[in-house]
Formats: sequence, C-alpha cells, structure tokens
Amino acid sequence: GTAFTPGATQTIDVRWGQSFVSQLKGKIVECVLTTEPIDWLKWPNTQPGVASGYYMIRDARLQLNLTQQMAKGFLGGYTDIESFSHQLNTNWATHHQSYGQLAGASLDKALRRLADAYPDPKTGQNTAISSAVELIFTQAYLVHPQKKPVVAASSR
Repeated sequence: GTAFTPGATQTIDVRWGQSFVSQLKGKIVECVLTTEPIDWLKWPNTQPGVASGYYMIRDARLQLNLTQQMAKGFLGGYTDIESFSHQLNTNWATHHQSYGQLAGASLDKALRRLADAYPDPKTGQNTAISSAVELIFTQAYLVHPQKKPVVAASSR
C-alpha cells in the first residue's frame, strides 16, 4: 500500500537491526521534538534486490512536529562521503546512473569539493557534507524482544 496505519505494532529487530538502533536525548516543546546531536548514526539504505547497506551521519539530530498519529520533520547532520558514495555505487548500478539521471564520478567529485566538516587529520580535506532528509513517521507501538533467561549449568 501507499500508507501505513497509525497504531500498528512493530517488533524491534535485535538480530539483524541492532547496529541501527540509536538512542537520542531531546525535549518536546509545543509538540516539537528536538534532539541533541549524537556522534554517529548508522542509517539503513537498501534497494529492492540489493544487499543492505547504510550511511554514516555525524552529529545527527532530529526535529519532528508531533501529532497523535504521526511525526514529520527532518534528520540533519554531516553525511560521511565515503559511506554515501559506496552506497550509491553499490545500490544503484552504473547503467541506472547513466540514463541521464546521475554521473556517479561527477557527484563524488562535487561531494568532495563541497564537503564542509570533519577534516582528515593527514590531508586536511573535509570528509563529510551537511545534509538533511525530510522524514514522515506513523505512530506505532514497539515490541521489545524478550531477553532469554540465562540458565547456568555445571558439569562434574
């Protein structure tokens, strides 16, 4: 479908998704959630039929307008150029990029030229670029997986 139903239930995937779970601190003022930045956010990125991948975003923070059924706003931070270029060229084959939509090599060169944060200690070249993505979330109930009890056994 094209929409998600508010009030649905989602189970947190701690087997394959644990590395994507982050906790951010923030506050809500007049129905707007604003979080403090975190050092690194691992943001999943996949395309149909392609292995999972991710972007690394430094100083990631959220600003979301909250309602009873949804949240809408932005994720901002500094996207690591290496992880962005890797994901682009892994998930979007060159023949798709070449249909007049995108020149991967030119984009990589532009990202490096326009990078504005996190200079490499050896070269001084910035390694990340300011970025933001608009997000729309539907209200859902999260089910935290049960921790399995540890049973101690002794052998003689």
